[in-house]
Amino acid sequence: MLQNPKPTTPLLNVRIGSGDLTLETPNEVLLRLDAEGRWCSFRPGALLHRRTLDGKVVVHRGRRIHELASEMADDLHETVAHFARNLVEKIENGVLEVALHGRNVQEKTLQDRLRAAMEWTPARFRLEKDRFADAYPEPVFILPPDRYRDVVLLPALGCPHGRCSFCAFYRGRGFRILESAEFENHLAAVRRFFGGALQARDGIFLGSASALSLSQHKLLQVLDRVNRVMGPQRRSIAAFHDPDHSPQRTPDEYETLLAQGLDFITVGLETGLPKLRNTLGKRGSVDRIIEAVTRQKRAGMHCGVTVLVGAGGVDAAPDHREATIGAICQMPLGSGDQVYLSPLEGSLAPAHLEMEFNRFADALARSIPAKIVPYRIDRYHYFS
Repeated sequence: MLQNPKPTTPLLNVRIGSGDLTLETPNEVLLRLDAEGRWCSFRPGALLHRRTLDGKVVVHRGRRIHELASEMADDLHETVAHFARNLVEKIENGVLEVALHGRNVQEKTLQDRLRAAMEWTPARFRLEKDRFADAYPEPVFILPPDRYRDVVLLPALGCPHGRCSFCAFYRGRGFRILESAEFENHLAAVRRFFGGALQARDGIFLGSASALSLSQHKLLQVLDRVNRVMGPQRRSIAAFHDPDHSPQRTPDEYETLLAQGLDFITVGLETGLPKLRNTLGKRGSVDRIIEAVTRQKRAGMHCGVTVLVGAGGVDAAPDHREATIGAICQMPLGSGDQVYLSPLEGSLAPAHLEMEFNRFADALARSIPAKIVPYRIDRYHYFS
């Protein structure tokens, strides 16, 4: 006669990193906490909720992301705190078995982190908006998709050009380089804001729109301070670069920057078609962009190139694609480089825009060794 199996104790899988902690419960609820006990992501069912560093809460519904209203965000903060409290009680009562994963992990770390999460009230999370604003003199508008886990530092604000018609982030914003004392205060404020969670970030990204627009002397000063204050990183330092509004550096100068940790530079090509570039508010010629990438590669750096798929609409699509791929093929990109394809929403019908995206991706994959990466700027948030 078959016997009923003995009930097993539910298992809680816990992965503890240097700056965060991830939990998977028997109900498949996923929770990630940072080293300060702030929740970063929470999946209480089918929907993934994520908290941004500037104080928002967003929900992922398939490919769509929307921001929760403040009242609903407050409810979610309370739900996470209650969830953490229940876990502590179950662990203490032996109702839940814990499996720890990671290096030099202890159950006390889990208990401490959960108890810290219990203390994060909606009011306390609302204060995070102010703390973020104190640390960041302007919003973190956008990052390349493979740098979302970087710590963003702002040696300069705004954009040195600020006239691109497609740009909702920097159009009309002036460009200002922070004074040395301002930058020192910014570095200190960023460290305070992240706290122990700083260890969970991957690398450093120098903002805002074009850190390479700083003079060589100033940029080296910035890199020196970043390395001294922030310490070694798992990844390199990265930055955006507008070659049309920056000093023209020699390969030797790029090598000097590389020696200070700046290893990945992303330029905004958008299109290689001169007429369309003028329409977009950019300089018609792409010569300076190609030359900048060539010199960066000669110095041993890695590069990213952004492309605006759909720019110019239906009529310009074939010429835009041909000229852009032609310009990229003149750049000595390698397997460690990336081309970011960013669909311009509203430029084409959705089905046509997806088709054009695929045409770009297929043609580039056949032409260059660099990795082709989707760049969906409408889904970007500076996530915790």
